[in-house]
Amino acid sequence: MRRAQVQAFVSVDTGGRRQMLRRGNAVVTNDRGEFRLFWLEPAAYYIVVTPPQLWPDLFRPPVSELGYIPNDPDASFVTTYFPGTSDINKAQRVQVGSGEMDVHAIPMAALRTKIVRGRISGSSLEGTFGLLSVSIFMPGEDAYVLKEERIPFLRTSFDFKAGLEPGEYRIAARLQMPKAVYVGTSILRVGDDDSIPVDIPVLRGISVQGRIQIDGTGQRDEIVRSASILAVLKSNKAGISVRSDVKTNGNFVLDAVLPERYRIEVRGLPENAYVAKVAVQNRDVDPEAVDFPEGIDTASMAIVIKQK
Repeated sequence: MRRAQVQAFVSVDTGGRRQMLRRGNAVVTNDRGEFRLFWLEPAAYYIVVTPPQLWPDLFRPPVSELGYIPNDPDASFVTTYFPGTSDINKAQRVQVGSGEMDVHAIPMAALRTKIVRGRISGSSLEGTFGLLSVSIFMPGEDAYVLKEERIPFLRTSFDFKAGLEPGEYRIAARLQMPKAVYVGTSILRVGDDDSIPVDIPVLRGISVQGRIQIDGTGQRDEIVRSASILAVLKSNKAGISVRSDVKTNGNFVLDAVLPERYRIEVRGLPENAYVAKVAVQNRDVDPEAVDFPEGIDTASMAIVIKQK
């Protein structure tokens, strides 16, 4: 299968929270289905394969699928975990050492096809043209994208096909319009029916303009080079996160943040560095409970990093 995306993940426990974190490079398979993951330190990894998807061009007619069809015509290829399962609980981790290893062939998993039919709702929507991205996540703190669809937004409804097991998922929408970004999430409940209805209420997203301040100069360049900022939505929407790398000048941008409560994390810090303070709109806040209010387009954030 060509143009499938392959990534390596590690499962880590951070303060009692289980999370799936990407490691190494993200790669797309060549015309033989081959891939090579690198920049991986010795560890045990989940290898995750996402079927190829062709994103629509706003200025051209829709393109067809690549033509990969499972043996079962009522099924669709889905996110697959080594050695070839759609269930992460049945996945096997691959132990990577200092040398190169070959995992050989990974058979792509397929599940019964469902049609997700939904609509975007929001009283504050401005304009009638944009690009809509709809993503389906596994619920929980270790959420990751199972399916993503990008749809030219010419109306408030959408439908697409997805292979899904019965169960409860989180579905998120991001609507990019000329003057604003709207975001929202909802619960997607999958049963035995072939058609799944869903309504996603959206709100105008907030652009968080941030800066990291380093208390001490011993490892400033190393901290800035390796750090990334993660804002994880709390409550029953846990797992839907916004991420930003930190620029060399210490600045970062968290784009399309919902006006709700988030947990703020700084990833990639050296062992002797820690988050000493987080301030939003020049007010100190608890990084475990950062509230972004409605009615604003931008917010400022300052994160102070200290070294032990």
